[in-house]
Amino acid sequence: MKEKKGLNQQEVEERIRKGKTNAACDVASKSVKEIVFGNIFTFFNGLNLVLALCVALVHSFRNMLFLGVIFWNAVIGIVQELRAKKVLDRMALLMESKVFVWRDGKRIQIASTEIVQDDWIEIHAGEQICADAQVLEGCCEVDESMLTGESDAVEKVAGDKLFSGSYLVSGMVLAQVVSVGADSYANQLVKQVKTTKKTKSEIQDSIDKIIKILSVFVVPLGIAMFIKEYYFLDLGLKAAVEKTVASIVNMIPDGLVLLSSVVMAVSVIKLARQKAIVQGLFSIENLARVDVLCLDKTGTITQGTMEVTDEIIFEKEKLHERICAYLTAISEDTSTSEAIRKKYSEKINWNVKQTVDFSSKRKWGAVEFEKEGTFLLGAPEMLLGEAYANYKLQVDPYLERGERILAFVKLLEGDSKQGRIERVQPLSFLVLRDNLRPHVKETLDYFREQGIRLVLISGDNPKAVMKIGKRAGLSDAENYIDARELKTPEQIAVAVKRYTVFGRVTPEQKRELVQALQHQGHTVAMTGDGVNDVLALKEADCSIVMGSGCDVARKTAKVVLENSDFATMPKILAEGRRAINNLERSASLFLTKTTFSVLLLFLFLAIQISYPLIPIQMTLIGSLTIGAPAFLLTLEPNYNVVSGSFLKKVFASALPTGLLALGNVVAIVVASGPLNLSEAVISTMTVVGVAFANLTLVLRLCRPWNWKKVSMVLILLTGLIVAVLFADNIFMFVLIPAKGLLVLGIMMLVDILISMLIQIFWSMEKYYKNRGGIGNI
Repeated sequence: MKEKKGLNQQEVEERIRKGKTNAACDVASKSVKEIVFGNIFTFFNGLNLVLALCVALVHSFRNMLFLGVIFWNAVIGIVQELRAKKVLDRMALLMESKVFVWRDGKRIQIASTEIVQDDWIEIHAGEQICADAQVLEGCCEVDESMLTGESDAVEKVAGDKLFSGSYLVSGMVLAQVVSVGADSYANQLVKQVKTTKKTKSEIQDSIDKIIKILSVFVVPLGIAMFIKEYYFLDLGLKAAVEKTVASIVNMIPDGLVLLSSVVMAVSVIKLARQKAIVQGLFSIENLARVDVLCLDKTGTITQGTMEVTDEIIFEKEKLHERICAYLTAISEDTSTSEAIRKKYSEKINWNVKQTVDFSSKRKWGAVEFEKEGTFLLGAPEMLLGEAYANYKLQVDPYLERGERILAFVKLLEGDSKQGRIERVQPLSFLVLRDNLRPHVKETLDYFREQGIRLVLISGDNPKAVMKIGKRAGLSDAENYIDARELKTPEQIAVAVKRYTVFGRVTPEQKRELVQALQHQGHTVAMTGDGVNDVLALKEADCSIVMGSGCDVARKTAKVVLENSDFATMPKILAEGRRAINNLERSASLFLTKTTFSVLLLFLFLAIQISYPLIPIQMTLIGSLTIGAPAFLLTLEPNYNVVSGSFLKKVFASALPTGLLALGNVVAIVVASGPLNLSEAVISTMTVVGVAFANLTLVLRLCRPWNWKKVSMVLILLTGLIVAVLFADNIFMFVLIPAKGLLVLGIMMLVDILISMLIQIFWSMEKYYKNRGGIGNI
């Protein structure tokens, strides 16, 4: 065994001066510069600036007011992102990877970013390797799937190389760092390791799709509008530019992009106050859409602090010495080994020939001593095989109480290093108990009430897991299966439909269970805390890890419960649903404007009448009937189940209102001929007609009504009336004659009637879908 000395302080400082540090290993959040540039230099901001320049060139400066919206959009976006960055950076600092190093002959703990080249570091099971290193002593099994794509664990012994980005499945090693930071083999893959799998977001994808479509058509349609206004209608340059800019500005849903980010950022900060760290803004959406929650038993619904409650002894002679020597020889530091060490605390140093660390796949570990032979500790089913049935009467009473059984055996025939267990001598069965977390029953009841299916997964005996599930109040816990019976993907696909509890599950099977549920159309969340959960956590739509979990599990997760409190889960789900439901409601307002503007542009390209709006008028409509109510609606409590397509639901609201607004404009244009209305009157009436149509949607979205919501709509309507009557010089309004007011009155009554019919249709559709919701938390 090497003398554990490591680098001295002088050698460390020399390497720091040369830049041989691991500072590049971790991926930081967006910089302030990136946030500012990201909010200012966007496609639509650029387009708006070009449009503003066009308006400025014809000296129509009042019509540049829409730049105020762009300015405040950018300011709010920057402020919200900076606030979120501050919170997330603080959390990242709290969760920064720590590593034990040997320096000046002392074992100290430092941040992974403080490692220097040639440092001697200790790496334990469950920890991620953050710098390339060479094993000096010890042995371990390493998962290099993040680098190679192969999920099989690779054994590493003295002299073998460890690559950053991989992590230890089992064992413990002392290793010397050979490459750090940008020089490490896997540095370019670290981002992929940290995020593991791009967060799928239907909302983000939908918004991107809308933007891509608009970006293709907005410029040529604008050019066509200018040609029509300037050349065919023979308007002056100033008027043609104003009308063209108005038609294009109206189509841009710039506020929707901002709103989605702000809503998500606010939710991230709210959840942070609940000690829930969300790693990625749009992870909130997947939280809201979850309909199946896969629960890892140990450390999730149980506390993960084991205790030995009993022991079945078969061979008493030297049993104490053998177990103590075994525990002294292994490097494991798990809740199970710690529980056994409390009972067998004596240090006995027998000469060790070799060790096989416990792994979740094998479900046993082994130590071979030079004189005393080989001893194994693990799941009795795996070590005893068919002979385990002979002990059924002795172990069943414990399994009935949900306790765990570990077998301590001596190997008589076989080779533990090769994984061959042919014949063993049982020496003792250790009985362990893991207590339930506080409030777990109420939490599971809550999820069941919300229509979320619960699946309990564990590597332990299925009968014991079933009993734990029943103690926790899990419905249908008696529907359990031993995962060793599931040999094919087809069998797993059938099993996930039929069973609630899965025992003796390997890490690979956990992932396969999640995949099978996803293939059946479910949105799956997975909770866990250990290395054996990582594969499933990476695959899940939303992964949730206890703060007390292992390093690599926390880095893999989309959500980390900093205080490891499972009772926080309902609040997380509720906040996710609130954010997404309110975002869907508010998004329909923005897309109403886009829908109406596109239809209006096509209509006025086809007829010999000038476009009826100018930019400053659309700014008024957008502020009073879209921006203000959209922001206020995002603050409302709304805990209904999130389901269905974002675009379909949003356009189900936006399209009827867009058509209603277009119908109002058509009615005004048609009536203008017989009533001999001027273009200025048509323009003023169009603003009122479009704004009123939008307010009917705001009223529908405010259901169920209360005095606050009704007051908001009345204030917005009052603001519109005040603008028309008293800000006519600013917004280019004129007095509407009595015959025009009559047209508007009839049009508003029709709008209210159509809006009521739309609401009745919505209510009937909702009734037949029988959608549920979340109650008060």
